[in-house]
Amino acid sequence: MGLKVKLLELFCDIDDYVKALNKNTNNNFLLISQKSSRGFKPRMALSELMTILVLYHSSGFKNFKFFIII
Repeated sequence: MGLKVKLLELFCDIDDYVKALNKNTNNNFLLISQKSSRGFKPRMALSELMTILVLYHSSGFKNFKFFIII
């Protein structure tokens, strides 16, 4: 249970950071476009992607594929 709580806290902190950064910048450079070049909408929020990257870099894995599999 403790790991789930820490993961949720990390996500909330990153999400708050992204929202504050987008609010304080005029050009909203962190927002992902609503439509990609192929016409699909993105399914993951920027804060979700950043949480995965923070976890990967702090995990010690040398290969992203093995990090995702486990």
